[in-house]
Amino acid sequence: MNNLKTITKYTFKEQFFPYYPNKKAMNMPNSYVLRILYFIGLYGLLSYVVYSFMRAIGTLYLPLPNGETMYFAFFGTLLTISIIVFYIPRILSDFFSDTKINIYKTLPIKESELFMGKLLGSVLSFVDYLLFFIIGIYIYFSIKGFDISVLFFGILNFFTIILIPYSLLTGLILIIMRFTSVGNHRKTLKNIGYIILFAIIGAYYYFAFNFKGNSGKESQIFTTATSALANFSNAFFNAKFYGLSLSGTLGQKITYSLILRAITIAITFIMYKLSGKFYYKSLGEKDEETKVKKKENTNKSTSFVPKSQVYAIAKRDIKNLTSNIVFFSQAVMMVIIFVVMGLSVGKSLGSEISKNDLYSLTGRFWSFFAGIIFGILMWMNGGFANSSLSREHKSFYLFQSLPIDPKKHFLARLCSSFILCLPFNLVMSILITVFVGLGIANGILLFLGFSVASLLAAIVGLYTGSKKIIINWTKPEELSKGGLRNFIYYILSLIYVGLLIGLYILLMNISSMGEILGPILIISLLIVSCLLFYKLALNSYKNGFYDL
Repeated sequence: MNNLKTITKYTFKEQFFPYYPNKKAMNMPNSYVLRILYFIGLYGLLSYVVYSFMRAIGTLYLPLPNGETMYFAFFGTLLTISIIVFYIPRILSDFFSDTKINIYKTLPIKESELFMGKLLGSVLSFVDYLLFFIIGIYIYFSIKGFDISVLFFGILNFFTIILIPYSLLTGLILIIMRFTSVGNHRKTLKNIGYIILFAIIGAYYYFAFNFKGNSGKESQIFTTATSALANFSNAFFNAKFYGLSLSGTLGQKITYSLILRAITIAITFIMYKLSGKFYYKSLGEKDEETKVKKKENTNKSTSFVPKSQVYAIAKRDIKNLTSNIVFFSQAVMMVIIFVVMGLSVGKSLGSEISKNDLYSLTGRFWSFFAGIIFGILMWMNGGFANSSLSREHKSFYLFQSLPIDPKKHFLARLCSSFILCLPFNLVMSILITVFVGLGIANGILLFLGFSVASLLAAIVGLYTGSKKIIINWTKPEELSKGGLRNFIYYILSLIYVGLLIGLYILLMNISSMGEILGPILIISLLIVSCLLFYKLALNSYKNGFYDL
């Protein structure tokens, strides 16, 4: 029991390392002030989502007879779905990572104690989810009035609705890892997880930009979805019992609370027994041939023939980038956001602008200009060039030791980043052109605007990326970690975009030749910017890379 208590305590603290000033956290700024601001923004956004959803559910169900059951069942279902969707990568990393578990194997700890300690510590770390319970209970009290028994049993049973799905999910993964070879396909599972995440982000931004209140089409979709979810919530028995434990008479609340407790104890006991037999056996690769094959693959070298250095390095960079979905996940998320934003803004403007204005010289330039503006905001934040050198990992020593021409090296990185942006630019241009009705000519100009912006962003990214090269990362996610420097770069990109828009509008207002001078000035500034950062980035490559 001392081992179990110690591991539970440490696992609980480990989950909150990002909140400690002296700890570094993956995918978060090193600056503690920026980290705190990140947490404030994150929990603010999540609280807004939970409040909006639960307010709609409360308005829909709480006025009905026995609506409390469905209201709190929906709350439990929301938490359960969030655990299933967002916590599978963390479970795989915390429970089934050889590098994290091997040290425990040398200690006098039972595998069941280790497994259950990590499980209980992880569940207790959901204490921050009490914020969402406070939001849900506030909405309930504002509609139904204060009830001390609902507050008491809500807090009492809160962790049971988290422990049950988290335990079942972890136990299911344990069985799958033990009796199948799925452990050899972790990358595939991670890719599927990211695809689900992209779909959720797309759906969220779609409703965020298009929700019209009670009269819009999206409101009807929401009502239909909640009705389907009401039937689907029966599958989440923990959420159903949680709703029943907060509604009805006092005797009913006590009865269903005891049922929840009994289910929790039974599941915990089963997990303890299963982990005692299968936990260590579920770790690592069981197929030795796979290990040998991986070792052989890592021993393959790349030939840097002088006459084909640009091609060889660009091919290597594209291969590195496409080898892991994490490397371009940020770009995909930015594309999703800006496609939804472009469709929403384009539809609203399309209804106000006539076809003649849209197909005029000014309208065509605005299509090109819009591509540049959106492209700069998107690719400066989610570009491929920023982490180009860092993606080489330990192999970066090759570029320090081999006789590689700096200019060819720079051009290769520029080509690979620019080429990989083109498919995304093409997809965005086609979607916006078709759904907004821009026309083929304006669609081509929009694509050219995206491409010019991605070229500028790639040049800037190669310059900024050469100033901080990380080669000792252990997970690809670490390369997307922000910091004060990246934050400043992005703020400067916003200022740059504001300057382009401001100068164009100013010339249109103060000069009768604004329609001609505006585009000339914008294009001139873009050319000057590209040349300036091209020279800066090239000098960085010529001077060598020492900040490692």
